[in-house]
Amino acid sequence: NHIEWTYFTYIFAEDPLAPSEAVATIDDGIPVRPEVSGLEGQFHDEFSLGYERQIGDQYKVGVRGVYRELRQAIEVGFEPNSGQYVLGNPGQGELSFLPELKRRYTALELRVERMAGEGSHLAASYVLSRNRGNYGGLFEAEEGSRIPNNANRYLDRIENQMGLLPNDRTHVLKFYGSRRFDNRLTAGASFSWQSGTPLSEFANGLRESDVLFVNPRGSAGRTPAIWDLNARLSYDLQGVGSGAIEPRLVLDVFHLFSRREAVNFDQTHYLSIDENRDPDANNTNPNYGLPSRFQPPMTVRLGFEVAF
Repeated sequence: NHIEWTYFTYIFAEDPLAPSEAVATIDDGIPVRPEVSGLEGQFHDEFSLGYERQIGDQYKVGVRGVYRELRQAIEVGFEPNSGQYVLGNPGQGELSFLPELKRRYTALELRVERMAGEGSHLAASYVLSRNRGNYGGLFEAEEGSRIPNNANRYLDRIENQMGLLPNDRTHVLKFYGSRRFDNRLTAGASFSWQSGTPLSEFANGLRESDVLFVNPRGSAGRTPAIWDLNARLSYDLQGVGSGAIEPRLVLDVFHLFSRREAVNFDQTHYLSIDENRDPDANNTNPNYGLPSRFQPPMTVRLGFEVAF
């Protein structure tokens, strides 16, 4: 289960969209990984308890509690004695030098719904939650990594790993409503408001794949709270097609009045560590604390749907 990392990187002298060939190719791709004896797949345990009650003829309310605990995951770690990357279950076998993975999610959800009646439907929910541990998931959400099962950049450094995970949102409020005005036109909208996610403070370690938490994970503030509004209009084309086919025109507006709020920031404060393995104050990242991702802009989509 030792891995030789290999990716293919192509370098162009001009715009790669133009009809040109790469001037250089770097072979650093990933070969097929061998079978790992005793490897367990990722899984978690979840317990959920709720209560729902109808009020009158049109409304129902509900409350639900959720407890979810990660039990196992597959990751890659750097084995310092062999100087190789190893695939396995952290805390076991050849990855016993890594800590066991922990991720605990608890939530309380409140919900109210107006059941369909007189051509309208309304629903709203509120979730109070906490997501804490030393493992965010298959991808490194802090840096937006697209490589799954590769969180070893954080797992190799035990100090300050435990804390609020990058997808922890304390408060989430959602609303949905739709109304049919006549036999053809229907309008609907969805709205969500979410509190910000935790930020951490990082320092690059001795290896390129090494990242250290300067302070406890998730303790460097939060991103701003964000809201999102989407709307839809649909118009049934009666008289078009057979009775079994229901065509309609659809107009969708996504991220209406989008403020392009920042949703993540550069969290690497120090670009190296000193001989004492402390963050090097003389080599800081000038982009630390600057936005790295934003909410998407408003977009409009006109479509044609057929139901049958």
